[in-house]
Amino acid sequence: MARYKRKSPKKLAAKLRQIRLGLGMTQQEVAERIGTDASSVSRFERGIRDPSLLEILAYSYMSGVAVETLIDDKKNVDRKLSHG
Repeated sequence: MARYKRKSPKKLAAKLRQIRLGLGMTQQEVAERIGTDASSVSRFERGIRDPSLLEILAYSYMSGVAVETLIDDKKNVDRKLSHG
């Protein structure tokens, strides 16, 4: 089975960092909210590792940003963020 490959992994990384900073949270605080560790959040934000589907869902719930916005390279996170 072929795997889906995003054209630009850095776009998701930038969105995740933008969300964290927009919420005024540290990587450790995000990690606690989404059920992972701060080093994983760092790797997500640097584009070294993609978050799992559950982690994407947790980011969406935490920030109020739609999953579609997170995973679609053509959509931007351009709204006010609030703790979910």
